Amino acid sequence: RAVIGARPGRAMVVRDEEGLLAGGITPEGAQAFAREAAGRFRFGSNLRGSAQYRQEICQVLVRRGLLAMEGE
Repeated sequence: RAVIGARPGRAMVVRDEEGLLAGGITPEGAQAFAREAAGRFRFGSNLRGSAQYRQEICQVLVRRGLLAMEGE
């Protein structure tokens, strides 16, 4: 699961409902889950970043977090 914040609204939990990580955390699975997680939310724009930028950063941070967990 991942928790996504810094967007309009409160932080929300995303669970791996599609089983993208069922066989373990792999780079491909982490990327697929990150893309899925970022696609579930609406991101807002302001002076600090556009909605598109926030969605891209969400994908990057979720993927990095999963891969860091896999390395532990």
